[in-house]
Amino acid sequence: MKKMRISLTAFCLAAVMLLTVLAAGCSEESEEAIGYRGESVNCAIFQYLCSQKKTDYLYEAYGVDSSSVSSSQLQDNPSIWKAVSADGVTVADTLKQEVRDELMLYLYMSNYAKSQGYSLGAEEKNYIKSEFDNVVSGYGDKKTFNNEMKKYGVDYEQVLEFNYLQTMAYQGMNLMFGENGTNRISEEALRKYYNGNYATVSLLFINTKYKTLSNGKVVGLPEEEKTEKIALAEQAYEKAKAGSDFSALIEEYSDEKGDAETLKNGSTFLKGSFVDATAEKKIWEMKTGDIVRVDTENGVYILYKRPLNESYFEKAKEAIRTELEDKKKAELVEAAKKDFKINEEFIKGLNIQEIPHVV
Repeated sequence: MKKMRISLTAFCLAAVMLLTVLAAGCSEESEEAIGYRGESVNCAIFQYLCSQKKTDYLYEAYGVDSSSVSSSQLQDNPSIWKAVSADGVTVADTLKQEVRDELMLYLYMSNYAKSQGYSLGAEEKNYIKSEFDNVVSGYGDKKTFNNEMKKYGVDYEQVLEFNYLQTMAYQGMNLMFGENGTNRISEEALRKYYNGNYATVSLLFINTKYKTLSNGKVVGLPEEEKTEKIALAEQAYEKAKAGSDFSALIEEYSDEKGDAETLKNGSTFLKGSFVDATAEKKIWEMKTGDIVRVDTENGVYILYKRPLNESYFEKAKEAIRTELEDKKKAELVEAAKKDFKINEEFIKGLNIQEIPHVV
């Protein structure tokens, strides 16, 4: 219960902050954006979630984070939302699809909680309401809050109801994937995923592209020095193939040595997360015990594929569980898609460029 209360407090704060920056766009009748088996989310809620996600997208687009740049400093740019991915979808449509998927999941999981006999009791509702009222009091009173929210097509009751829906959804997820959940990811499934999607590698990297001057400036490596670096890489590779201790070779030659644990046991990587795509492709072609050299744009990698680090499984387990749970959630919602009522006209017409991002 404690974890739920913390998340609810955070949500209430975010909900009010987001709603105060919504642009007009929903009807006064609180038109339904998405519905599922008797429950729905209105257009205003859909839009404020888009405003929140828009801020995240802007941070990513400019390659900055909230610790260095405040959201009010982020400059909106039409080109960001018009950009098209390889599959032909604009960034704006991708954003809206993410919000749609999230709300469909909430509605599905809330319904699942109900199907398992769960409902919000008086104590839980009172707690959620009191947390929300604490935020509303910052406006003075409920009337003042509603007057402020009127321009956005929402009011106190609508925002509170969404808090209730989200709490029900969290409970549905817990009933499905929690400790005794009906779809709890098994230890066997976690292990199978780990064995098929992680690899342990010791790597020796020699940079042949850049160097850092004494004043901290990074410059391109002169051809003469590049030639010397490539010769060192060849020397290290030959020693590795001849059976020299790979950890000792890393300490002697590598421009990136890592910590003591990495030197001793190598690094364990999730497929798709290695720093260089060319080198990663080679890693998944290698067999345990193989040593290969990979020349890339940035330098030379000498890779030694070790047996998969079994102790790392415990560190990776919860991330794997989340990955498999998310996949299962998406499958469940997709299977129930025919039961959803989607206001395609509203979603298609929602202009991400025109709505404000959260500041």
